[in-house]
Amino acid sequence: MLQKSKTLRFTLIVAILIPISFVSINVQADHQLQGSYTKIGFTWVNSVGGVSELAAMGYAKAAEMGCQIEHRDYSWLLLDQSYIQVYEWIQVFMAEFPEMDVSMTIATIMGGFLTIPGNYSIEPYSEINENVTRINDPRLVSGLKLFTDFMINITGLRMDYLSFGSEINSFFSQFYNHTTKSFDNTVMLDDYADLCEQMYDYVKANHSGIDVLTIYRLQTEYDIDLVNSMLDYFDSACDIVGFSTRVFTNNYGYLDQLSYETLENRFTSLASNAYPKKIAITNTYVISDKRAGGSETYQALYVKNLFGVMDVLGDDLEFACWYRVFDFPPGYLGMLVNPYLEVHATAGLLNAAGQSKYAYHIWMEEMSVRGRIPTYYAPWKIAIGAVGLTVVTGFLVFVFVMEGIDSYKDMINEEKLPKDPTFGVTDKDEPTPKKKKKKKKSKVKPKTLEKNDDDKLDLDL
Repeated sequence: MLQKSKTLRFTLIVAILIPISFVSINVQADHQLQGSYTKIGFTWVNSVGGVSELAAMGYAKAAEMGCQIEHRDYSWLLLDQSYIQVYEWIQVFMAEFPEMDVSMTIATIMGGFLTIPGNYSIEPYSEINENVTRINDPRLVSGLKLFTDFMINITGLRMDYLSFGSEINSFFSQFYNHTTKSFDNTVMLDDYADLCEQMYDYVKANHSGIDVLTIYRLQTEYDIDLVNSMLDYFDSACDIVGFSTRVFTNNYGYLDQLSYETLENRFTSLASNAYPKKIAITNTYVISDKRAGGSETYQALYVKNLFGVMDVLGDDLEFACWYRVFDFPPGYLGMLVNPYLEVHATAGLLNAAGQSKYAYHIWMEEMSVRGRIPTYYAPWKIAIGAVGLTVVTGFLVFVFVMEGIDSYKDMINEEKLPKDPTFGVTDKDEPTPKKKKKKKKSKVKPKTLEKNDDDKLDLDL
């Protein structure tokens, strides 16, 4: 009985501790990770051209996921032709979520291409002569200033971050020598740095409250040396150094599944080189399409590692944006943009039908422990907790039942035993009726004595 009582007490303690420990893990993490001012959000939340209802659904989901900022890259050339996208972005979708910050690029360079309106006729150049239209031409700079004012007014003065180029190192790689890790020619690079400095000064003088970024590509190992070689050129042209990783690849274009240590080293080393400026991750993602070497498992692991790097960077990281909430519908990128981009359609944390991937649950848990959203438990953790609680409850019931059965058996056995197994007369028995029964038994004794007397008589004879 003593052993059963100990088992019962142990079971009760375990039953109480399991739910407490299940909750305390998240509470402890929340306490440790709060305090960071890093904004976390998305690049192009869910824009699908011509399907506004899907975009609206994306913003509602982003808000549920704790989105604090959205970043978009636009080319100057595209905006010069049609600015309706920006109007729809700010005045239709973002109007419902005023708490979300706005980060926008009016790109004069986007990746490996110049994206300046055609009337300026800019081509890459490595020397200055009368036949070359330089990228910092006064007419071009003046036009960009006027267009910037126009865009800021369209956004309803909601712009928080602004940049004038995206992944600019990709364009200037044509002048870079990876062997010597230096530029063979800096004529156009110097002119572009001057353009960015003029725009930086203009924004600061005319539009207070906007931080200016210079955004580099950080996708391959080759990009690391190139970025480090360019940082000093734009030191006076930005407040924040931005990095667009897209999906990390090796130098041959294949998906590179980085370990946590490699990911941390890449960002921390660049953050150290950019100091005292803060850095920002303007665009990062991992695809889950197996055709390109992706998987939902690695996508989830990358999300987990990314949040770990955010913790290491701390307040040196201004903001970080994941590319898209939902996947593109199947065939959308391949048919409307480029067939080679179809695999990138699976960058979302949920598929196109709205079903969550593993990465979604990791995102929600990480945002939860940082206090950005209410407490969240992944379904499999809830299932494990439910199974554990069921097992403990079942065992508890089993112990109670067995304890009751054993107690009942003991009670039956006690009833079958003689009420008083002692023989002879005692002082304790005198007041009770049992005394008479004892007297009757005592009558046997004289007979025994008579027999003994007879035996003695026989012996005498």
